Amino acid sequence: MKKRKGFFKEIQKAERPYEFWMEENEEWRGDRSDAASVKDFLRRFTVIRPQNTVNDPDCEARLSYYEEQGEYDLIYCDDDVVRDGIRTDPFFRPEYGPETFPAYSSIPCLYAVRNEILDEYGDDFLRHIRKDRILHIPEVLCHFVKTRPVIKNEYEESLKTEYEAPVSVVILSKDHPEMLKKCVESILNSDPPKGTEIIVIDNGSSAENKKLYRKLQKERGFDYYSKTCEFNFSKLCNLGAQRGTGEFLLFLNDDIEVSGVGRHFIQRLEGQAIKEHAGAVGMKLLYPESRCIQHCGITLQRSGPSHKLCGFLDENEYYFGYNRKTVNVTAVTGACLCVRRSLFDRVNGFDENLPLAYNDVDLCLRFMNRGFFNICINDIYLYHCESATRKNDLDDREAYRKLKEYRDYFAGRHRQFVEKRDPFLNINITDTRADFGIDVMQDWEESGVQIEAERITQEPVYVKKGLICNADGMEYRLSDAYLNEDYFEAFGWIFFKRKKIRDYTPAVIVSRGDRRVLFNAARTFRDDVEKTFPGKENACMSGFHTRISRRALEIEGFSGHMKVTPVLRDKKGRIYTGELENG
Repeated sequence: MKKRKGFFKEIQKAERPYEFWMEENEEWRGDRSDAASVKDFLRRFTVIRPQNTVNDPDCEARLSYYEEQGEYDLIYCDDDVVRDGIRTDPFFRPEYGPETFPAYSSIPCLYAVRNEILDEYGDDFLRHIRKDRILHIPEVLCHFVKTRPVIKNEYEESLKTEYEAPVSVVILSKDHPEMLKKCVESILNSDPPKGTEIIVIDNGSSAENKKLYRKLQKERGFDYYSKTCEFNFSKLCNLGAQRGTGEFLLFLNDDIEVSGVGRHFIQRLEGQAIKEHAGAVGMKLLYPESRCIQHCGITLQRSGPSHKLCGFLDENEYYFGYNRKTVNVTAVTGACLCVRRSLFDRVNGFDENLPLAYNDVDLCLRFMNRGFFNICINDIYLYHCESATRKNDLDDREAYRKLKEYRDYFAGRHRQFVEKRDPFLNINITDTRADFGIDVMQDWEESGVQIEAERITQEPVYVKKGLICNADGMEYRLSDAYLNEDYFEAFGWIFFKRKKIRDYTPAVIVSRGDRRVLFNAARTFRDDVEKTFPGKENACMSGFHTRISRRALEIEGFSGHMKVTPVLRDKKGRIYTGELENG
């Protein structure tokens, strides 16, 4: 890491979180099992090490220690890379899943395999080990020298399977005939399986749009059912499933379009859903006219069900290719969800007590409760224009109140999941952010939610030359990872081009008309700003982040559209802002 003049500790923590992780999580080093236990372990197990690795001095002792905790046939661990004597680039491997494990088999891993398994199956042992006898140790016990190789592996390629059977495609659509037309035509152009039937459920379109739906029905030959009623996603999907006859059910939003690489996407979904252990099967979804990820699997984070990598550019690979692989996930979105009809009926379909939210995750967790694995296919994708079919709940207070009720109902029903870590997420990976970064808490994450504003309507705000800033956004949050609820999150960056900012504190002014209030903010590391303004000493620590209680703004009489202005305060309390820039 290059030398920094200011904020060194904060920058180091942001740029080299692995060093902080090792300091906080490897206190066990040197706490070894006794020699007799290790010897007995090595008598019963063979440790298979990847090429180009060095032995960790505690590896065999840790393997022995964990093996004593249960009955296992295969044990694997995490690894990193040693360059110039420095440990870097850790791979905190996913927890075991029957799809995830082979999907990552192209990246060599250290295994300890029971000798009886090796004797019986040889090099093909991975195909024959029982799922409940595989243990992952979330510790870095293997170290590659200089680089981590990637190899061609038949197990990963074998996941790209197709199966062809009749499928009932259930699509809910109201007052969106043009959107539905694009959706249906893209499905028909994808060469779907023989016997595919499309069932459109309409809960109350206008008379004019119903005529358009009827016309489209005649042209494209789908089943159209219309009944004016309150929107209930679960109930309407269950109704569509009852009208269908296919061996598989595929629930799709009407704002889904099949991409150019999505040919045979139904066969790919069926190829996973037909597996005996499979629950719900989903697929990577991208925002239209972009390469940004909308969905590649749902993870249970501290704040609740979340879409990992949502908003990230799909042109990049994340978490060693996660967004290119077929993996096991806690849940998949109901915007594209395929399941065997027999399994769907076995759990009585979607829960109609969840009409607007959490219904897809609830279904997936009920599958998991019965021992099934949910799967997401990420090497191909569809397009999804999220929430095009209904308004944002947060724009309507009554809808927001109901949303909280649904969340409480969902959490009460699945406490065995929501109160624990996601079963497929390594405990060393963050469960507070959308990325797959190391679980090292940054200073701003501990700043809390501000419940009081500082009124500054009459205070002067000085526009300072050379002070530049940008408000990236102010977004509403239902809850966060620290049990805070009902707050706005404002973030962006601000710094002096030619003056140190060490003695200044970031803040934001929230204004509406002539009323202004101020909230303090925490500094955050912004390497993207530093790249935009190379050579500027303060750019890397120019970020700010603040959480503002919704109640605090209501007390001040703020609602509707609000302006957010980044500012800096000096030690005397004077407030400075600058010109907004599009960095």
